[in-house]
Amino acid sequence: MLVRSLGYLRWRSPDVSAWATFATQILGMMHARTDAGGGLYFRMDDEPYRLAVVPGAEPGIDALGFQVSDSAKLDEITVMLDRVGIAWSGGTEAECADRRVGELVRCDDPAGVPIEFYCAPITDHTRLVTPYVDGFIAGALGFGHVVLTTTDMAASAGFYRDVLGFQLRNTATLPSPNGAPSRTVQFYGCNPRHHSVALVEFKDPGILRHFMVEMTTLDDVGAAIDRCQDNGVTIRETLGRHTNDLMASFYVAAPDGTNVEIGFGAQQVDSSTWAVHEITAPSLWGHRPVPAPPPVPEVAAEPHRDPATAVRS
Repeated sequence: MLVRSLGYLRWRSPDVSAWATFATQILGMMHARTDAGGGLYFRMDDEPYRLAVVPGAEPGIDALGFQVSDSAKLDEITVMLDRVGIAWSGGTEAECADRRVGELVRCDDPAGVPIEFYCAPITDHTRLVTPYVDGFIAGALGFGHVVLTTTDMAASAGFYRDVLGFQLRNTATLPSPNGAPSRTVQFYGCNPRHHSVALVEFKDPGILRHFMVEMTTLDDVGAAIDRCQDNGVTIRETLGRHTNDLMASFYVAAPDGTNVEIGFGAQQVDSSTWAVHEITAPSLWGHRPVPAPPPVPEVAAEPHRDPATAVRS
């Protein structure tokens, strides 16, 4: 495969400071650095960072970073992009330095998601400190996974499957809440992680439906649930186990409203023996939507009484 892993997510946010607490004290990542523009970088493993949150007027994906093994693989990607007529550009020295990578190539996927391909991440060998979690399943498997929306499944699937060489792992047609039309979903992997990218048909393309981080123990996930409840962080879906990757996870609202899946125990697959199958339910159990708390009723104000006209009994 051309792509080794989903290496990082760069997220734009109008409230970067809120992510400082969320990424470290809720997700358990390590704050690695703050750049000159106020962007925050967070580590999960030995890589320079896995999540970056940079200032922006509106929340959204600033870039998905896909790691390749070396410069030759970057050249192969540009050849493939040229072949299918997708415009690309090389990263400047300043951009590579900002991202702590040796080389960088960027393009947009068919849904308009900004994509960056990179090689030779530059590490400073600072010891990873994650006091809230034992660790994350990352390393060669990458950051985790992302679920992206598209209005043209054929075009988006063709980009990840035919251009980049991702393997289709599962398909699904799942009911949507509130009687909305069913959603077509496809799950794509580029290494033993079941999927690094999932595509969902949706009216608005290029939206991040959620990103996932995988912790090393179930206790890490349970403690994350406690931290959410202790700190007033909204849990969107209860603990459950998925049908496709068999991950035990729950969903929480990040500062800008996007969902984050926090999980443990996903299966890893052998690309040479894996066979695609259709799933008909998202979960074996759990993942129940958590209703919003009812509004607190307003206390009726006492009527104003003018002491001068009060009737004395």
